[in-house]
Amino acid sequence: VVFLLVVGLTATRSSHAATCQDALSPDYFNNITTLRVGTFNTEWLFDGINERTSNRWFNDSVGAEEHFENITRVIGQLDVDVLALIEVEDCTILGRLTEALGVEWAGYLRQGKDTGTGQDVALVTNSSHIAPSTPAERTDNRVDYPIPGSTCGYTGSKDTTVSKHLYTTFQVHNMNVTVIVVHFIAFPTVYTRCAQREAQAMVIRDLAKGFKDQGHAIIILGDFNDFDGDSLDIADSMPTSMVLSILKDINNDGEEDMTNMISLLPKRKRFTAYYDANRNGRDDGDSERSAIDHILVSNDILQYVKNVTAYHNLYAAAVISDHWPVIVEFDFQPPTTTTTTPTTTSNNSSSTLSGAATSAATTIRSTCSAFLVVLSFITLFIANSLML
Repeated sequence: VVFLLVVGLTATRSSHAATCQDALSPDYFNNITTLRVGTFNTEWLFDGINERTSNRWFNDSVGAEEHFENITRVIGQLDVDVLALIEVEDCTILGRLTEALGVEWAGYLRQGKDTGTGQDVALVTNSSHIAPSTPAERTDNRVDYPIPGSTCGYTGSKDTTVSKHLYTTFQVHNMNVTVIVVHFIAFPTVYTRCAQREAQAMVIRDLAKGFKDQGHAIIILGDFNDFDGDSLDIADSMPTSMVLSILKDINNDGEEDMTNMISLLPKRKRFTAYYDANRNGRDDGDSERSAIDHILVSNDILQYVKNVTAYHNLYAAAVISDHWPVIVEFDFQPPTTTTTTPTTTSNNSSSTLSGAATSAATTIRSTCSAFLVVLSFITLFIANSLML
């Protein structure tokens, strides 16, 4: 049985098989003007009790508790409204987290099917600002792989589901925005994993298309464990899979429906994860950094993107997590004629769209929505360049 957590309800736990009570989120309308949405791979947010040997906190509950406190502190610094959390143990640890963050925080988790690691994905929200209008759900749909056209090199025949994901919908500024949190299977260039990950992307694309056909805006975010060949990261990592291409073309018609927010950062700031490739215990710089955590935003709300930030300076590589948080800020305020100067977050990697550009984009929308998307994207890219 799959259960839903709404933090604040009673949860019980036996070993690591958490039991979370089902409950519906309130029918909540959010007439907000700004919204900050992000993703953060917490790297084993577990309690360290009775963990399997592959767990980072095997026989180390003290280390796990210190890690929990560090993750709580980092989230508190993000000033975020909706945050996808990757590598969460269960609803018990999620409940502890939201309690530590404050009474205004709520958490949502659908128990997944990763029996290998026991990890799940979750969503936390600042409920004083926003809450889902539908319960968190997951799909058990499966797709055969290798998919047609795959160049991963796998020649077997299997099928897969997405063991770690959830989705829910928010009402934002008179729009339905469906948020899909994913954690795809790891190892970007291993050919068997590559093929399976493409099939996982197909499951999520079909899910997203169903909501898009209902008129929903879409945000897909989390740890994709893959690279975007259209927006090369700091190490020029090239994908061997079609994962990002699949998810950016929800309609499967050759036209991209989604934009990767990492593309709006300067290339030298395009990294979200650290991997000690040579196992020397040292951070060897750009060659050990990559962008595998992504936030894809449907083009119908691209005009509202104000700022994208990768929080690289909150901690050194792998000190707290081997990933860094990425946040996208949306601004739904009515257009004004006031010009604001693009700004940069001093301690992190940030890009900002000027108020004048947003106003111009909104005016253009009334006559040509397709041109609006292109104009907004180009304007934000130029703003990024000014901050280099």
